[in-house]
Formats: sequence, structure tokens, C-alpha cells
Amino acid sequence: MTSIATLTNRLGRDRSEGGAVIIVDAEEDVAPALAAALRYFDADDAHEVVIVLNQGRVLGSLRRFDAYSLPPPIGHEVRSYGAADQSLLPGVARYDMVTLTCPRPGCPTRLGLVLYPAHEPRCPRHPDQVLVS
Repeated sequence: MTSIATLTNRLGRDRSEGGAVIIVDAEEDVAPALAAALRYFDADDAHEVVIVLNQGRVLGSLRRFDAYSLPPPIGHEVRSYGAADQSLLPGVARYDMVTLTCPRPGCPTRLGLVLYPAHEPRCPRHPDQVLVS
């Protein structure tokens, strides 16, 4: 829970004209207003500042960096370094690691492969033979 005092400590005193405005209604918990500011910043990286109002008066301006440095409201996912590490990429990322040998008795050919996509490799000494695991 973020209090209005915590939020006020992060505000700049410049009263820039234009830009987005968030209204802080509660004195104890400013989470809904902070969530609105974070949604605004998440929507476009060009958004750098919002004006904060409380009871009709301007408290100051909240910059992107300062908004993200406050504890995030419950349920708001914050983008940070490494946030997309587990993202799925298009395509197939499967491969098979196998050790193959020639099926002819006495042939010493062994081959360790990473197959992507899986093809049936052939013995270099006996091209008519598919290597088996």
C-alpha cells in the first residue's frame, strides 16, 4: 500500500502544462491512481510525466522513473529487465540429441548429433544404411 505522503515525496515541483492528469482521491492508499499512472506509462514509452491532482489542486508531476520506483499496486505487473526472458518465440524450438551407430556388424562408426529438424542420417561408409540409436 502506497500512502499519499510516499507519493508526494516522489513528485517534482514543476507544474508542466499539458500531458496526462491523475487524480488522487484517498489519503491512505493511492494504489488506484498509481495504477492509472503505470498504465499510462506502459502504453507508450514516450510518456514521461503525469500531473497529480488532489482535491482540485496540483500536487506536482510524477515522472516515469519515480512511478516505477514506488511499490507497484497489487495486480499490476511491472516491466523490468528480463521481463521477457520466458517469452515464446515463433517457430519450433525442438531438437533431438542422439548418438548413432551403423547397423552393420563390426562397423566402428559412432556419431553424436543434435538434430533440427530430425532427419535420418546415413553412414558415411555405407550410404545405403540409415544410422540407428
